[in-house]
Amino acid sequence: MSGAARPSPDRSAPFAAFELERRFATTLLVSVIVLLAAACTPTVSTTSPPRPSDASVPASTAAAASATVAVTADPCAATRRLVIALERADTRMRAIAAATDLSETKAAAKEVDSVLRAILPGDSDGPPTGALVDVVKAGRSDGQELDEVALGGLASWADPRVRWAEWRQVLSEWRPVRNTMPRLASHLLRALGWAQLVMDAGDLRAARELASVHGQLHTRLSLDAARAHADSTRCG
Repeated sequence: MSGAARPSPDRSAPFAAFELERRFATTLLVSVIVLLAAACTPTVSTTSPPRPSDASVPASTAAAASATVAVTADPCAATRRLVIALERADTRMRAIAAATDLSETKAAAKEVDSVLRAILPGDSDGPPTGALVDVVKAGRSDGQELDEVALGGLASWADPRVRWAEWRQVLSEWRPVRNTMPRLASHLLRALGWAQLVMDAGDLRAARELASVHGQLHTRLSLDAARAHADSTRCG
């Protein structure tokens, strides 16, 4: 029996559908694995841990550390500065003795006063500090003469206010006929006292005598002690 050929059934359709399902399932599985891996991986921070700021360090600690570094880095520098300052004070005290005008004596005495106050421990609470104290402490084994001559013994400055109160008392009790300065163990305090008396002097002759007979003796003794200290510590 003849007639038109019947189309054969398309057997590839089921396989195509199966292939699409297989690819979808594979893609879904890979995605799940990636998500699980990401969830289990610890997060590593790329940000550096914060460093403590300067504000977190107490100011007193920072200042003390700075001072320690300054002294230990070059202990001779402080000694040289001290010698230079005392040379200046001694030179200006000698200028008073050679002055030809009362205003010259007062200007020189004021400079001596400023230089010595910058060297000596301050009139304040707490342990003694200052250029002279730093040098004495840095070279403790070699600074005995400097300590005794210039400071009158560092131990006596445990409370600087007491030393300055004593200085003011000695100065107030001084009279031309009653020299109270020897009561001060520190030659620099004595020199400072003579400089103060020069500033208060009413005539040129008296001002010159205060400096030539008394003041320059104590600036020179302190300067010689500082130079000997510099030599003994090889800082000269």
